[in-house]
Amino acid sequence: MLSFEETRRFVERALLDFELMDAFRFRPREERVQCLHWIADAADSRVEEDRVSYLLDASAHGEPLVPAQSRVLARIDRAHQ
Repeated sequence: MLSFEETRRFVERALLDFELMDAFRFRPREERVQCLHWIADAADSRVEEDRVSYLLDASAHGEPLVPAQSRVLARIDRAHQ
């Protein structure tokens, strides 16, 4: 598992490689940060890679960067902190 900063750099590289950086930066800051945390919180490298793939696809198609179920779970987690 990567640290948050390592995840951020990895995601930036992927976005640049696929020419999707502008699509990502166009998103609200909160959504971008939530997405980076979602990727960084992956249980293992395979899940992390799947989440980066999801991010790339969502960025290319203008879809939410984090699946709805994950957004709900994050809100529940924050409420219990």
